[in-house]
Amino acid sequence: MDVEIRKVKLFDWLHSINVSKTDLMIGDVAVMKQYDPFIINRGLAQSIDTLMTADKMNSMPDVPKDIHYKYCLAAVKSKKRYAKWPKKLQVNPNIHIVAEHYNVNHEVAEMYIGLMTDTQLEEVVERASGGGRRK
Repeated sequence: MDVEIRKVKLFDWLHSINVSKTDLMIGDVAVMKQYDPFIINRGLAQSIDTLMTADKMNSMPDVPKDIHYKYCLAAVKSKKRYAKWPKKLQVNPNIHIVAEHYNVNHEVAEMYIGLMTDTQLEEVVERASGGGRRK
């Protein structure tokens, strides 16, 4: 007896909560295991009108997955929401070297790099490289 498990993606859950209002969990335990309340809260927090729902559910982390989903399904009004997910920022490769050299955290090291000239930065990088052969 080969039973195929239905795969539900993150954006299917969010579309169900925000737009279609169809219950994707009806009688399927395998689908309920795919539901991740933390990521759903992150998705709901992207829009200002669903932020309070996400905050309310964040304050109750021990709520079962099905109850979390049913609450979000009932609490959020049906509407298309176009929110952009934040992207990872580009990090300067020299931040770690400057932070270690001046014994500061990465945030302060980023400010230091903004204040340094190119020659000062090259000098710090060269001091940190130590010696030996380079590849």
